[in-house]
Amino acid sequence: MVLWLNRRAEAGRRAGVVVSKRTLHDAVDRNRAKRLLREAFRLSRGCLPADIEVILIARGGIRGTTCREVRADLERICRKAGIWMAPPAEHGAGPGSAEPCADA
Repeated sequence: MVLWLNRRAEAGRRAGVVVSKRTLHDAVDRNRAKRLLREAFRLSRGCLPADIEVILIARGGIRGTTCREVRADLERICRKAGIWMAPPAEHGAGPGSAEPCADA
């Protein structure tokens, strides 16, 4: 996965997803990859600053992965980019209490 990042005051934590035909030939695989990337971003939004826009570009390794793996990869890339923040404190939330992925 590749992450492009843009910081703007009015950005509002948005994400765009790109999966090329060259990377994943079958439409079914491309659509699944897009769903996984969108879901991983949705579940991770609370850990990202409010002033970012990202473009997530899928690579061939996404084929056959689970949502948990994609989310972990997104977290790793965001930490490397320096935009990952601690999850917001929720009432009764402890480590690992984030919303689970619905693996497709």
